[in-house]
Amino acid sequence: MDLSDVELNMDSLERTSGYDPTVEDSTANIQLPDPDRYPRFLRGFVWKDSTSSHFVCPSAVASESAPPLPSPPSSILSDPSTVSALSDHSHLFRVVTPIKIDRFASLLSSHPNRAFVDSVINGLRNGFWPPADDDPNSYRSSRDFPQRPLSPSSLDFVRSQCEEEESLGRFSEPFATADDPLLPGMISVPVHTVPKKSGKLRLVVDHSAGEFSPNSHIAREDVHNALDTVQHLGQNLLHFLSLHGYSPRWLFKSDVSQAYRRLPMHPAWQMRQVVTVDGVRRVDRCNNFG
Repeated sequence: MDLSDVELNMDSLERTSGYDPTVEDSTANIQLPDPDRYPRFLRGFVWKDSTSSHFVCPSAVASESAPPLPSPPSSILSDPSTVSALSDHSHLFRVVTPIKIDRFASLLSSHPNRAFVDSVINGLRNGFWPPADDDPNSYRSSRDFPQRPLSPSSLDFVRSQCEEEESLGRFSEPFATADDPLLPGMISVPVHTVPKKSGKLRLVVDHSAGEFSPNSHIAREDVHNALDTVQHLGQNLLHFLSLHGYSPRWLFKSDVSQAYRRLPMHPAWQMRQVVTVDGVRRVDRCNNFG
């Protein structure tokens, strides 16, 4: 759904919800204890003041001054083993995303930070590259981490996840067995499962395991992000109250399912995201946690 085509009619919402903005909010005069006396789970989620000076959206504000995202350095793109692998096996390394890039770019046409926006659009078109060490000599020729033991139920789950990722184009088709050597420059990362609170399983692709792991080439200080939180929502609600004299009775949340998996990685980085499950190797083409 294109949010630009949605018109929110507050009058109709007030009629259908039975909300009357002329009725005083009964919570306005509640006296709260000193913040230091709040239970730990409430800290940051209870406000003493009934007003806030402005709306806040850290993610949007951060985009106005963020530096451009990195691109693959020339030292990687000119590395003979990388060039050979990407050229001879191009069917394994594809840039895939369901994002409508041209539409996304048009929505950001007036954004003031053109360098950052252009780097994001370039990443969507050609694949993203993390802030990783650009010295090819710091990478081993290849790194094949041992497969971790999985219970029968975990193995069935991991198999089904791999098949789903392959059907979505985010995993390549199987290209080798675990007994076959990796191409020069490839890293096969270990996988395992962890239980969710619901009792279901979650697939973990471990990019941090052992020496020469993909994450070992990324400096921690280069990893940062500004996200909107529930605390910011509370501040925005207070500011709405200070402007209009009443609290909104309707809220909606928009979300992107599997948001990080919608981001394609550059083919040269995909080489460092080989997944070996049940003796079969695939290339992971998209962004992952690890």
